[in-house]
Amino acid sequence: MVHLKNLPKLILAKLANSRMMLKGKKFNKHIIVLESDDWGSIRMPSIEVYNTLVKNGVSSILGGKYNQVDTLASNDDLELLLDILSSVKDANGNPAKLTMNCVVANPDFEKIEKSNYEKYYYEPFTETLKRYPNHDRAFALWQEGISNKLFRPQFHGREHLNFQKWMTLLKSGNKDTLACFNFRNYAMITDETEVLEAYNIKSKIENELVLKSISEGLDLFENIFGYRSLSMIAPCYTWNDDIEDIAYQKGVLYIQGTYIQLLPEYMSHNRRMKRSHYLGEKNRNGQIYLTRNCFFEPSQSSRYSAEQ
Repeated sequence: MVHLKNLPKLILAKLANSRMMLKGKKFNKHIIVLESDDWGSIRMPSIEVYNTLVKNGVSSILGGKYNQVDTLASNDDLELLLDILSSVKDANGNPAKLTMNCVVANPDFEKIEKSNYEKYYYEPFTETLKRYPNHDRAFALWQEGISNKLFRPQFHGREHLNFQKWMTLLKSGNKDTLACFNFRNYAMITDETEVLEAYNIKSKIENELVLKSISEGLDLFENIFGYRSLSMIAPCYTWNDDIEDIAYQKGVLYIQGTYIQLLPEYMSHNRRMKRSHYLGEKNRNGQIYLTRNCFFEPSQSSRYSAEQ
């Protein structure tokens, strides 16, 4: 249910969305593009871990449904998904294809712990899969989906993690951060412990480290999948011009996102500023914005189930 006091904001948001959609590129054909984010990323190892953290009083994981349902896809998950995609055909008999926006690495918790939280290490997500039960065939199923033209991975980031902020919280002894770390996750979402906004940097040094992570991440993507990603989508829809530039240098021609781009606090006078984009718009590099016009989030309230 929408509260009346929020109605003006919702109406303005809908109008802004509609205005950008009207400016977007039009097609004679009916095209459905299925994009799904966060593949390869650790969110919550299991519902048992979630319940244990809640029982232990870790309150910073409670702010969203994602922490209850978002985890690495298992053998069973992927088999079911492949069955569903292959069962749906277009007029020409082609099956549905899922754009899997993939995070290619996760923190290497053991190495970080051995460094006494002084140095950040990461590992390919394919290594992370090996430590999860019922995931021994997961990457083989990814490859099967790619071969059968049901999956098409694209780049979502090296990690879905602001690793610089996360390491600072670990070194400072933040209670919730350390509790999650001990269960090999980082899914915290309070203002103090929000670390999922990988590119919300606040200084030139942080900006340079993010650009390095994107360059390394795109190379790792090619090493894992055997081709370069032609598109990317920034975690939490937050990025700046420098990020577009480094992505372009590494072969990225399309920028996925919504009609709203959130700018990092760095270069934005420590404020969260926004830009608007429309489908088919080009940036200074000639990269094309691919903006979403519909969201399907079953774990959220009904307002988000099919938001136009």
